[in-house]
Amino acid sequence: MKATMAFRTFPPALAALAASAMLLSCGAPRVAVGPDVGPHERELIGESVIFLDRASSRRLEVAAVNTYRDVNDRLHVQARLRNRQPSDYGFVYYFEWLGDDGWTVPKGTGAWNPSVIYGHSFRELTAVAPSPEVERFRLQIKQK
Repeated sequence: MKATMAFRTFPPALAALAASAMLLSCGAPRVAVGPDVGPHERELIGESVIFLDRASSRRLEVAAVNTYRDVNDRLHVQARLRNRQPSDYGFVYYFEWLGDDGWTVPKGTGAWNPSVIYGHSFRELTAVAPSPEVERFRLQIKQK
């Protein structure tokens, strides 16, 4: 499965709505915005999702998401983020891997990864699933 999206410049509210519609229409991950991921998880079980906290959602835009399976049947994910602001933005992110039954697939380390995205630029976040049993992912992004 491979999904790629491109965005024109729109007001933030319209861009968020267009991004959600494009992501949903391609079968790509949904983008959820909220102060924490707890309330959203119940309604998004069974889907790959990208969670942005409120601070990150004001600064970052999910420009594209690509996924594919390698020869060992492991899921690869690449999320392309765009910083809408002129100043640099520090954030942390975490990939969570889910099996077909919706349970988390253990991956060994569970660390949040720090990153910086420079003003008006793009940053790719990439990850490879720890095993072929992974069917979906959740990517959480929050301000440092």
